[in-house]
Amino acid sequence: TGYFEEDWEEEEYVFSNFEGAEDDENYWNYCLKEIHIYEKAEAANVEKVFLKTTYEGNINDFPIYSQLKVSTFVEDDYVKCSNEEIDSTRAKVREKNFNVFSPTWLFHAFNYYGDDYIFRLLSFIRDKDICDLHSGNLGWVGNRPVIVDYAGFES
Repeated sequence: TGYFEEDWEEEEYVFSNFEGAEDDENYWNYCLKEIHIYEKAEAANVEKVFLKTTYEGNINDFPIYSQLKVSTFVEDDYVKCSNEEIDSTRAKVREKNFNVFSPTWLFHAFNYYGDDYIFRLLSFIRDKDICDLHSGNLGWVGNRPVIVDYAGFES
């Protein structure tokens, strides 16, 4: 429901609650937020890029969730692209006025899913205000590009 942060002046760790995930009751529950985003992605027919989060049950009244373990994307080490491929991907995405959150991952996503699907996905990402799509939140199931963490984060 929160995180510890070091207070440099007091030289101790201070607990802060997560905020902004869901409604007033579930403000801390980013896993539940992912389930809701996934449901919206299903309705928009763009769910296959999102790694599904599943509610497994409760332990001591605390919800437990699971998600397939995958390799996360590290731009410099995992999958390479030429400068031309990166530049071409950036231009293609910017031409449609979308955010280029990872040109290398997007290059592979375009090749795997096709232009139409990725542009629908980018529209969904923008419409649902999905952010925080850095290399640690992008991954691979085999050669299939996936988004691992899509709930965002507000502390």
